[in-house]
Amino acid sequence: MEKENQKQVTKEYALESIITTSAKLPGVRVNRDSFLAEIFAAEKVPIQDVLDYGPIEAGISRETLFQISTKLILKRTSQSSIASFTAGLPGGVAMAATVPLDISQFFGMSIRLAQELSYLYGAEDLWENGNIDELILLMTGGK
Repeated sequence: MEKENQKQVTKEYALESIITTSAKLPGVRVNRDSFLAEIFAAEKVPIQDVLDYGPIEAGISRETLFQISTKLILKRTSQSSIASFTAGLPGGVAMAATVPLDISQFFGMSIRLAQELSYLYGAEDLWENGNIDELILLMTGGK
């Protein structure tokens, strides 16, 4: 039983380490204000209200938020799939080097998407005051 508990702790630590490392990859960190300004540039809402109060409080409809979130999910899923496919092309011995990179890019893309969806639905900047740690805890099961 002791050995099983130790294996579980080791797995949890490894997952947390992978996610933490992935969060540091270039392009993973999302600037809340830039993201929201870009997303809602075409909408007929005061961008400053969106930045100050969040999309929901600024009057963005649920339908619009759903459409934007669906597009974001499809975009990030496609990007991650393409990156995984590309990483696997060399095959053979190169797979030993590409698998860790593929895992990192997957978690990096997941963290990016989680930030974007959080901001879309009204979250404050996740990088201020160490709040990104909360996101990582959620992704690892809150342990």
